[in-house]
Amino acid sequence: MHNCTTIIGVIDMRQRGISFDDCRNRFGIGNSTITLIMKRFKESGNSLDTLKQMPPEDVETLFYAS
Repeated sequence: MHNCTTIIGVIDMRQRGISFDDCRNRFGIGNSTITLIMKRFKESGNSLDTLKQMPPEDVETLFYAS
């Protein structure tokens, strides 16, 4: 499970067209994690702005529900 800062950071970087390599280096995660975060982001139906307004715990639960 990754924290809210990583989740939102990855989404923000990818939406701005920043490469997987740069995301991996910035957050210390792999391509599969980036892909998973983006998949779950699209499935959530939320915008990045909505996620930024949510409490961090809610964002983490949305992406990594137990």
